[in-house]
Parts: sequence; C-alpha cells; structure tokens
Amino acid sequence: MPNRASTDSSPKRAFLIMKIIAVALLAGIFAILTLHSKRDPHTTTAKLRSNALDLRPVSKRTFAENFSFAASNADGAQKAASLTDLRGQVVHLNFWTTWCEPCTREMPQIETLIQELSPSHYSAILINLDEDSKNQLDAKKMQMNLTPSAMTLFQNESALQPADLARKMNVEVIPYHVLIDKSGRIAAEFYTPLDKTFSEFKRLVLQLLAEEPEAGSSQ
Repeated sequence: MPNRASTDSSPKRAFLIMKIIAVALLAGIFAILTLHSKRDPHTTTAKLRSNALDLRPVSKRTFAENFSFAASNADGAQKAASLTDLRGQVVHLNFWTTWCEPCTREMPQIETLIQELSPSHYSAILINLDEDSKNQLDAKKMQMNLTPSAMTLFQNESALQPADLARKMNVEVIPYHVLIDKSGRIAAEFYTPLDKTFSEFKRLVLQLLAEEPEAGSSQ
C-alpha cells in the first residue's frame, strides 16, 4: 500500500520547485532591465540595425541649445567657439570613442567630407567620449592619422565636458551624428556608421548646404 504522506507531498514539492524557478527567472529579468537602465549612455556601441537617413521637414526642426567649447585640431591648436558662432554653416557633430570600431571606421569618410565641403560652409566637430587617459592619448593619435582636418572636443580640454554635451543632446548610442542647419536647427540625428552610408549622408549635407538660413536666425 503506497505511503499516503509521500503521495500527498509530491504535488506540493513540484509546485514549490516551479515557484522557485519562476521567482528566479523574474529576478534575472529584473536584474537585466536594471543594468540596462543604469548603463551610461555614452558607453554603448551603435546598434546593429541601421536607421533611416533623412532630413526633418523645416517645420519640425527645433533650435539646438547653444553651447560654447574649445576644440583642438591635429596640430594641437585650440579654437574657442560656440554653436551660435557657427550660424550660416552646416554643423556636423560626431560622438565617438576609440573602442567603438564603427566610430573609427567612419573617420576617413568624415575627413573626406571636410576636405570636399569645408569651403562650402560645412563644419565637423568630433566629440570624443573617452575618459581613460590612455584612450584619450590614442584618440589624439587617431585624430592625427585619420581626421587631421577635424576640430575635436576632448575630455578636460574645455569648460564643456564631452560627456556633458552627450547628455545634453540625449546621446544613447555611438557613433552618433547630429546635423544642424544654417539656421541653428537640428535637421537630423542618427547612429548609422558613415562607412556604410557615406553617399546618403553626403546627400543630406549637400541638401542642407543648398538651403538658405532662416531670416533672423542669427539670434
């Protein structure tokens, strides 16, 4: 005759085990979501999926918040400026780090754009988000070799810290690009690496260069 106590406890034991497993799964999911929410926005490489490269309609563009900065070129010469000073130019902000492979792959394309379009009022400002001192040195070497014509904002070389600017502009993935039109309005934001989309990106820049600045936009 079977042991009644053993038979009765078997379903209870199975239910308890299932309950423990369910709690463990929920805890794991919660931990993953918590880590994701606390992740520093400028330490995430670009997502594998691409996003559409297109300009916002003029009616949907908003003025970029002004900021002042000191950026360096490959010779180490610093240039102090503000976003307002660059009104009348198409401004390209590029957020990057040395450890982000898509970021470094696209740097030659940015240099090509500077060489071709700077006389047409195109300005590229590279915002380096490396915080480790060794990585910062590597970033300066990369600038010298890959984008010698670019102005780059480095950590601790300007009153405006690159990480603060990244937060101000809600940068969540890198490489991250912001195009600002001649009137100082944000015309496009995207994280697609330029080495894969160079012709499309150049088309956007040329479209913006062909636009006339809005009357009174020098405010």
